[in-house]
Amino acid sequence: MEEGNFMKKLNLERIKHAREVQDITLQKMADSLNLAGRASYMLKEQGKRRFYANEVPIICEMLNLTFDDVYTEDDE
Repeated sequence: MEEGNFMKKLNLERIKHAREVQDITLQKMADSLNLAGRASYMLKEQGKRRFYANEVPIICEMLNLTFDDVYTEDDE
């Protein structure tokens, strides 16, 4: 891969850690994203389902994170 040509991806571990440290429930996150329930959110946090681009700003706001906090370089 050429230098400087990296894809960014969500750092799911960082998102989960921030949620747990702040005692925010899976259900509260699901509600904020208008998901059916906590299991729907949990699948996204586990990487079994994808987060949509419009959900990322909501996650950042809920967890007091920046985009740089939740994204990581693909080579990390």
